[in-house]
Amino acid sequence: MTMAIRKSRPARVWVSYSQYHVIGGLDREGSDVGGDLIPGLLTEVGPQEVMVITGMQTGKITVTARGLPGPPIELEPGWDVVGEADLESPEGQISVADWAGPAHPELGALALSGPGRYRLRVHARHRDGTAAEEHLLLIWPSSKPARARLLTALDACGLELTGQLETPPLDDIDQAAAAAISDLAALLARSDPPTWSGRRTEIRADSVVPATPRQVWTVISDPKWWLGTGGTGSLEDGGFFIALLARSPDLQAEGTFLVHERLKRLVLSWSWTSDRELEADDEAPDVALGWQLPVDGPTEIEIRLLGDRKGNTAVAVEHRALPEELAGPMQSFWAWALRALLPLLTDVPFYLPPWTR
Repeated sequence: MTMAIRKSRPARVWVSYSQYHVIGGLDREGSDVGGDLIPGLLTEVGPQEVMVITGMQTGKITVTARGLPGPPIELEPGWDVVGEADLESPEGQISVADWAGPAHPELGALALSGPGRYRLRVHARHRDGTAAEEHLLLIWPSSKPARARLLTALDACGLELTGQLETPPLDDIDQAAAAAISDLAALLARSDPPTWSGRRTEIRADSVVPATPRQVWTVISDPKWWLGTGGTGSLEDGGFFIALLARSPDLQAEGTFLVHERLKRLVLSWSWTSDRELEADDEAPDVALGWQLPVDGPTEIEIRLLGDRKGNTAVAVEHRALPEELAGPMQSFWAWALRALLPLLTDVPFYLPPWTR
């Protein structure tokens, strides 16, 4: 029997650079990233702060946090990876904070015994992006210091982050997609906007996936996970989305869902963007400036699904109003994207996009 624990309301925590923070002190001045408490899961940021490593690079994940009077009797089932570490709370306040703040008071009181030392147990699942990532934090008072420890095997995300997961060599489809995204990111990183011929074209790609239209729809209606490594927005969030594709140089895609005939047809706008930092001018020296550079305006993507009686779905993609100069790279990208449906819907092993490997 598991210990009865105090209920709390889950929080949608914003992560960036694949991290959020659990903080035991009100004063974060002087906090600095230290060594890995648990490589691939927890990083030390001084005795009063722990950085939790996420699979999502940028976006929101669901976090539930519960304060306990003592250590759990049993390990909570249903999680991919679980680890724990000490956390000091001199003021008797523990909070969960977005990467750059703020904290989430909706999670309630977490330091049930006031000032002192606590034990933080982190549970995570779906860090590999195969479903919406979730975390559970259990926190209880601890009288003696203890080393951080892993309570389960490290999940696939952690193994990949620590270089322990063997990934297959990139095949022709992977290499072509990696080159396409890398070249496009470099193009947007230029100091001067690219000049296009003005000619537009369209490309098509199709595939048959061993999954039902309902299963396929769940994936394609959330582009930030199908086509990127995180982001914001989805079909259910009002229609606007941003998908993070690459960093250093930065490359994102943003768009709006224009048509959604559930389980049959999806139409969305698509623009490539890149966040850039500009030097502040003399009139506003303390203001950080930034901008996004659309690549020749939005394009349009239509995806059609057609299921058969054997549980398969034909997926057809048409990318319209595409600058002629990008037809080749995007043909390679869509060949990879259609194949990327397989690990999200079947037992085919999941790996991060080829341009991140």
